[in-house]
Amino acid sequence: MVFGMDRLKNLTVTFADDLNADLLDLKQHSTYWGLLAGGPSDLRNAEILAECTRTEGTTPIHLIRPAELWVEGDHSNLSAGPVRLLPGLQCEGLFDARGRWLRVAWFQEQWTPTIDPLVQEQFRRLDFMALSVERAGGW
Repeated sequence: MVFGMDRLKNLTVTFADDLNADLLDLKQHSTYWGLLAGGPSDLRNAEILAECTRTEGTTPIHLIRPAELWVEGDHSNLSAGPVRLLPGLQCEGLFDARGRWLRVAWFQEQWTPTIDPLVQEQFRRLDFMALSVERAGGW
């Protein structure tokens, strides 16, 4: 699901040093949308997290690393190792502040544009100016 500019109008996120950045673009989908067989393993989760940070274009992506939920029990028929779940939705937002852009990837359980309060706390720890790049033609 992708939200356009009209739906995201006036949505801001606070980063470190109380810097507010506007959310310009938002992409989100189910975390395990491509998993057809088996369970979410350490390997699959590592692949998902690595894919989140693949930069295309000139705007860097910062990953807010999610907590993984251990699933108790014997899952040997589903996975080659322990089953650990990432939050259900993978999100990526493009943020703009002071003529600089930053993409941030994060995970949460609810569809956005509302960002989970625990994720918002992590945004407040990010130094936007250090992680972002000067706005250029595309992202």
